[in-house]
Formats: sequence, structure tokens, C-alpha cells
Amino acid sequence: MVGYDFNPYNNNSGLTFYGAAAPSGILATGTPGTLAQARVLQFGDLISSTGQFNQFQTRGDNFQAGRQEYVGLRFLNETTGILNYGWALINTTAGNGFPASVAAYGYENTGLSITAGETAVAADVPEPTSIALVGLALGALGLSRRRKSA
Repeated sequence: MVGYDFNPYNNNSGLTFYGAAAPSGILATGTPGTLAQARVLQFGDLISSTGQFNQFQTRGDNFQAGRQEYVGLRFLNETTGILNYGWALINTTAGNGFPASVAAYGYENTGLSITAGETAVAADVPEPTSIALVGLALGALGLSRRRKSA
């Protein structure tokens, strides 16, 4: 379904994640299907094609401790046709996990793997090369000589 890839909800017994049909899904452990458990990730855990992703209903029993935890996901980007890997940082409440909220999320839009909590990194500002610095120094020296002779 266009425009929907990840849906945390209360199934009346606790937090559950609903992912769209294959190839989308929630990073999980256990038997695929309605008994699969969403895997709790730590900051820096890898989310990639090597993981087991469950489609449709994925239990969130491990997310009901009243903490902030990462869940991994993958989804098909309808615009590019590329399978993207991502994460969501979920705030839960002790008991059944609700109320719950998404505190942050991120995904890799090139189809490559991502680590939980990874965000875009600003490009480094290129440092001047030695040749450019030498050229700058020679230019300054030439300007200095020109002023002295005038």
C-alpha cells in the first residue's frame, strides 16, 4: 500500500507492530507469522538484508518495559523501487507498552544497510591541498614585492 510501511498499535494485549506485505517487514526473532517477536536493538546494531523480517503482525512483547528502544524495519520505496532499511526509536510505557510514541527514526535510501540510531553525516569540508597553499603563499609574496617597488 502506497504511503504506509510501519504501524505500531495496541492489539488489546500489548504493543504490536504491523508491517506491510513482503518485501517490507519488521526485524524479528522466532517463527515468522503472528508469533514472531520484534527484536529489540541497541544503538549501533546492524539492520540489513541478512536479518529475518516479519510481515504483517509482529508482537512487541519485548518493548513493554517502559524504556526507549530501537526496532528495525525494511520497506519498499515506491518512488525509487529500492528496498530501504531503517529503524525507529520507540518510547514505551511499562505494562502493555502503551501509550507509546516514536521518538526518532532513520533509513538508508540507497538500499544499503544501516545501524540503529545512525543519522546522516554532514560532508567534511575539504582541506586545502599543499599545492594550493604554496600557490597562495607565492601570490602573497608577489603582492608584497609589487607594493615595495611602487
